[in-house]
Parts: sequence; C-alpha cells; structure tokens
Amino acid sequence: MKAYILHEPGGPDKLQLEATDRPKPDKNEVLVKVRALSINPVDTKTREGKSLYDKLKETPPVILGWDISGEVVEVGEEVQYFKPGDEVFGMVNFPGHGKAYAEYVAAPEAHLAHKPANVPHHEAAAATLAALTAWQVLVHEAGIQPGQRVLIHAAAGG
Repeated sequence: MKAYILHEPGGPDKLQLEATDRPKPDKNEVLVKVRALSINPVDTKTREGKSLYDKLKETPPVILGWDISGEVVEVGEEVQYFKPGDEVFGMVNFPGHGKAYAEYVAAPEAHLAHKPANVPHHEAAAATLAALTAWQVLVHEAGIQPGQRVLIHAAAGG
C-alpha cells in the first residue's frame, strides 16, 4: 500500500508518498480501506515537530492522521459489530499512532461507527473530531441523558 510518511518534521513537503506494509488487524481491530480523511490542527502541529511528534517517532514509520471514512475489508477474530463491506468512519487511535494518511488503516472496533448511507465519505471524515468533541461535552460534562433535548446556538465549524 502507499502512505504519506514523515521522515522529519517541517512543512507539507516533508510528507513523502511511499510504499509500506499494509497493516494487519489485531483480534479486536478492523482493517479499513480509506476513502477520505480529515486534517486537523493536531495533524499540522505534529507534522511541524510539535504536539505528538516525539511520541510517534518512537515507532516508525511516522504516518500522520486520525480522522477517516472508508470501507471495512477485514476484521479481527473478536470483532462483532462490523463485517467486510461495511462503510465506517471515526477518529482512530488518538492520541496514539493513527496512521490515517494511508490507503489502509487498522483501528480498534470501538473507534469506528457505521457511516450513514446518505453522508458522503468526505463529510463523514470531516465530522469525526468535531462530533466527538460535541458528544464528549454533552455526555461527560453536561450529563445529557437519552430523551433529553438540547438547544445549541452558533454551532458552525468545529
């Protein structure tokens, strides 16, 4: 498979498209053929050598990215929620080594959700970080319970 590999921090020109091994899913992981990905500020900061760079460079190759949308091609033996052919999206392995700037990504089953059929891959990938942030605030901070209603003002952007 091909992936954008970061050999040293810097600008976008430091991302090199190279051949690398296709990941194999562990027993609780799903192998996803990436159809779209999203780039967030943490990607840019990490590429520049800040944020998570020092942690990621400990396990080369450094392949950035966490937000994906794609199709399941293989599942580990303990995966119960997904099967090959399912369309999924999610923020994978964050804050670990997501490796989303690649043709294929192995991700824990718990880091993915079924992509709604009426949402294109590029929109699903772009929604992951913002949606997760909103969910965490509503569920963990505000304690919202099923059946409750919430009015959100000015919810444009991430």
